[in-house]
Amino acid sequence: MNPAWLSGYPVGALAVPWLASRETTALILAVVSFLFFRAFRERYLLTWGMGWITYAAFLYMERRAVTHAPSAAVSAVTSTEFVLALGLFAAAALLSVHAKQLLTAMLMVCSVVVACAVLRPLYLPDSYGMKVAVEAGCRVIGATAVIGLLRYRLGRMGAGPILLSLGLLTLNLHWPPYTNYIPTEGFLFAEVLFGTGMFLLVLGDSRVRVERLSVLNELTVTISRAQNHGPMMQSALES
Repeated sequence: MNPAWLSGYPVGALAVPWLASRETTALILAVVSFLFFRAFRERYLLTWGMGWITYAAFLYMERRAVTHAPSAAVSAVTSTEFVLALGLFAAAALLSVHAKQLLTAMLMVCSVVVACAVLRPLYLPDSYGMKVAVEAGCRVIGATAVIGLLRYRLGRMGAGPILLSLGLLTLNLHWPPYTNYIPTEGFLFAEVLFGTGMFLLVLGDSRVRVERLSVLNELTVTISRAQNHGPMMQSALES
């Protein structure tokens, strides 16, 4: 038996890419999110990173469904992964602006959409109405996060909140025939912009925080100097 033939299978397995470009990009964005968390200690970045990991799993399952006919259970898992990923992204956006009431409402909507996403492939696989309801529910989740984000950022709008809002509304959008002509590279570029929006938001908040600390430091120094000069001024006036 030829030893080279025995090693052919593992070598060939390594040569075939396990992850496509969109899945790899999603995992890279997850790693960058965790690095940002380590640097800035913002807890919502953990939720953001978990969202990208869940989204990468969804993209992988969706790509496999194109070449291998999925079972009803696999289709249910795939649909649920997308809803969970979008819910994690929306939760991270709302946590970044401390919108607790909208976060509660979004989680309630997300739980209903998850239940519909699980039940549709298992019990109503041919129901077009249920499919539209799940898609509409996903957009409601994104819109809820956008409302909370823009309401908080209305006074200091920037590129970060805008990219984040557009991404929440259009993530993996499939509305035939309008999106049928968008290539894979178009979706990949949109996802990169979406992930960049959160990082720009974090950097912008960090810059504002540094400016505020600088102003407070200047005020503290000024007050300290005024208190030190107070007794000298009093003695000069008495003499």
